[in-house]
Amino acid sequence: MTLARIPIISEPLSGHGDRFHLERQHSRWVFFLVAFALVLIVAVSALGIWLFISHIINLSPLPELPELIKDDLLIGIPIAAIAIVVSVIYAARKLLESNLHRTNFQGASLPEANLQWVDLAGAKLQGADLQRADLVGANLQKADLRQANLLWANLEYANLQGANLQGADLRGANLRRANLWGAKLPGANLQRTNLQWADLQRVDLKGANLRSANLQDTTIDPDTDFSQTRNWREASWDEEVYKALMQRYGHKQGIA
Repeated sequence: MTLARIPIISEPLSGHGDRFHLERQHSRWVFFLVAFALVLIVAVSALGIWLFISHIINLSPLPELPELIKDDLLIGIPIAAIAIVVSVIYAARKLLESNLHRTNFQGASLPEANLQWVDLAGAKLQGADLQRADLVGANLQKADLRQANLLWANLEYANLQGANLQGADLRGANLRRANLWGAKLPGANLQRTNLQWADLQRVDLKGANLRSANLQDTTIDPDTDFSQTRNWREASWDEEVYKALMQRYGHKQGIA
């Protein structure tokens, strides 16, 4: 753990009572569609260029085909090209749907949801059930996760800068390398949570439960608030940070 110096400084979709079965927005079929469309574009473009050049230099492409079929090809190629372009635009639109910025999932049931790298910045997830959800790399900046159930959730590389996780259940969650700069976690349950290499600068951990949590190699600063933190002695700390916290808070007050 690194004891850092003070750093330099839409319309909501209702989720009340509903069960959402969200799969990763970057669906495999979307990628297959994009790849297939790109291959078709290259093939059609090559054929069109060949026919055009052949016509310019007065060659006779596809000599074995009747003139009617040749005319049909010359008409069909632009139509096919338009259809392919429309398919690519549709696929791109589906990819952009991974942006759930400021969406309202308050109280939603999302266990084991695949939300890797999804943009949930400013989303309302208060009281949401996200246990065992895959949130690797998700953008949860300034998201409202108060009282959310994140039991065993995977938040590795997630951006939780300025997020509100007051009273959230993060037992067993994976927060390795997560960005929690300025996040609020008062009263959060971080029992057995993996916070290795996480950025905890300016994080509010008042009253949080750190029993068996892994805080090795995390980054904290003088504004990281460990006051009234519970079961901190059972957490895994770097020795120098442990001593620094004891000097800062003392034995009789602060961390308990």
